[in-house]
Amino acid sequence: GDSEQIFFESGDQVRYAMAIGNRAAVYEGLGQLEEAIQLYSKSADILREAGEETAYTQIMQSLSAIQLRTGKSLEALASMQIAMNHVEKPGIKQRFLKRLLKFPNQFLGK
Repeated sequence: GDSEQIFFESGDQVRYAMAIGNRAAVYEGLGQLEEAIQLYSKSADILREAGEETAYTQIMQSLSAIQLRTGKSLEALASMQIAMNHVEKPGIKQRFLKRLLKFPNQFLGK
């Protein structure tokens, strides 16, 4: 979109990534989930490189939810684990989720 181009050209990586994430949310809302997955992944990569932990975590959670909806259970699990590992001050729900996410790794021998 236009906003993506403006932020990219200005060198504002965080806003560029957020604009991509917004476009991913639009595709998700339209049911175009593969496109949304690609855009969320691109946004997450940029946010991780920029050191934007909170936004990165939110994008990874969105990515995980779509992966789960499209039957990509292992990818969804991995995305959620990555997201939870980047939460600096987890709340009660996040701590519980972190504990739950440890169980599949025990079964997989990791």
